[in-house]
Amino acid sequence: MKPALTRRQLAALATLSPLAAAQTHNAQDEVEQMRQQYDRSAAALDKVELPMATEPAVTFRA
Repeated sequence: MKPALTRRQLAALATLSPLAAAQTHNAQDEVEQMRQQYDRSAAALDKVELPMATEPAVTFRA
């Protein structure tokens, strides 16, 4: 019966595991940074008063 993984494949997986974990951690950090930037931008926009006359007229057509 042939094994599911060879020793070489198992060694390759063992070396890639920390890299995959680091990439996942970096992706989570990146998402958190994007959320913080969005919150800062929203807070900056909330400070600006925009009169209703400035808003463009919008019509929806089907």
